[in-house]
Order: sequence, then structure tokens, then C-alpha cells
Amino acid sequence: MRRPPPSALSTLAAPFLIKVDERNGGAKDFVIFTEDVPVGQTISPHRHPHSEEILFIHAGTGTAWLDGKEAKVGPGTIIFMPPNTGVRLTNDGKEPISLMAVFSRPGFDKYQRDISVPAGEPAKPLTVEELAAIRARHTDSVLYDPVPSKPR
Repeated sequence: MRRPPPSALSTLAAPFLIKVDERNGGAKDFVIFTEDVPVGQTISPHRHPHSEEILFIHAGTGTAWLDGKEAKVGPGTIIFMPPNTGVRLTNDGKEPISLMAVFSRPGFDKYQRDISVPAGEPAKPLTVEELAAIRARHTDSVLYDPVPSKPR
């Protein structure tokens, strides 16, 4: 279960499940996980510098941005991201977006494990400092866009 993030860095508190990676299934060259993005929540702008990613939308509707290009997504949509492609996904529909993500190399799975706890354990909210430190350890697999500062 993903630990609730600090609202200054992300709004996403959606559950995900790593289906296949090195620890779960022994995959050496790819990672697959599923996730349900609740209505009104967003996968924050980010990129995977060394990995291709495919998102397959099973259910729900929303808006995806890839390197500044916007598109509506729904059931059956496949989104392909070459390495270092900026992405953001917002659930602006009326039901959760159920998706499957496939990564061409391991790494993001380790980040996901670091920001989470196993199902059934208490998911204590992350502090800004904790999440920043975790993100700094995983810059080889995921880079998040900086949070815009508030005008003074």
C-alpha cells in the first residue's frame, strides 16, 4: 500500500500491486504492476530516464499528458512512453482508472516499494523530507518534475 504523500509533492494515495519483478516472479528485465487511480487524483508529472513504459487502461477515463501533448484516455487505451518522456495522468472521470504498467527494465519497482508498506500494515504518511530522500535515491529510475513554488 502506497503511504500517503505530503500534499505539497503529490495527491496520489492509490493502491498498487507489483505483479512481476525480480522479487516477485524472478523477472530480470521488466516490471509489471497494476494500480487504481481514484477519481480526482493525479499521477504526478515524472519521467523514467532509462526505461520504456507502457500503460494499459482497463477501466475509467481521464486525461494524459506526454511531453506537453494532451489526450483523453479510457478503457482499451495503450500509452507508450520512450525513455525520458514526461508523463502525467489525471482521473477526471466518474470511476477509478484501473491500469497496468509495464517497464522495460527494473528500478521503478524499488522506488514503489520504498514509498509503501505491505498490504495490511499501517500506511503512515510520508513527510516531505522522507519522500525527497527516497526520490533522491531513485533518480536512475524516476525523476519527478519540481513542485512549482507559490508566488510571494
